[in-house]
Amino acid sequence: MNNRFLSGILLLFLVLINVSANAENVYDPDELLKIADEQIFQRIGPSYDFSENQGYVNEILENGVIHQRYIYDGKGTDTLLSLFPVSEEVVSGSKYLKFANAGLKNFHAALTVHRVETVPEDVGGGCWIRISNILMTGSGREKGLIIVPGNKALEVNAGTQTDFYDLSGLDMEKPIKLDFIRIDGAIYVYADDEYLFCFEDGVSGSVFIDAGSMLFDFGNWVRCDFDDFTVRY
Repeated sequence: MNNRFLSGILLLFLVLINVSANAENVYDPDELLKIADEQIFQRIGPSYDFSENQGYVNEILENGVIHQRYIYDGKGTDTLLSLFPVSEEVVSGSKYLKFANAGLKNFHAALTVHRVETVPEDVGGGCWIRISNILMTGSGREKGLIIVPGNKALEVNAGTQTDFYDLSGLDMEKPIKLDFIRIDGAIYVYADDEYLFCFEDGVSGSVFIDAGSMLFDFGNWVRCDFDDFTVRY
């Protein structure tokens, strides 16, 4: 038995092992949401109902124009206001949804989000949730996923955003429950218990979740309510 034959047998054995290992990590998306908390994520992390008093105003300077961001009582409200319609998107971040004091690799996170008001109506702005390797924006090092319910999901890679999935069918006139299940770099996304899509984030380590509001082009005002954040890992 020559060395080439033995090498071929060894290679086939390693491929079979790899295929078997990968098969263990393949989940049916509809079934995954049902079994996640019972079979995979046994530990309960921090939860937030965002009912604490948090009334304050921040000012954002963007292209020489000052925009005001209000955060006040009740349901984690984040409101972004511009005195004039903006010429390009303006993003504010208000919620660092902590798992503990660090990120996590594998988890099931859920929260509700409601775009309560927007000017102009329906097209003035949106609410966003980001799952990424870093919390700072604009650094050019971000890698992950941004979800804008009622609009779209975007892939973020080295600070560049690319449209990934159409979310325009989600009705933002009522609160929507979003679930994010991350397993080995794959993020399964659900809205009101319905599976939407799976995204491979390409992040080898832990990720973080944060959220906020944004004004679209020509937007004046947007109010987003975030509530009932929970996480299991």
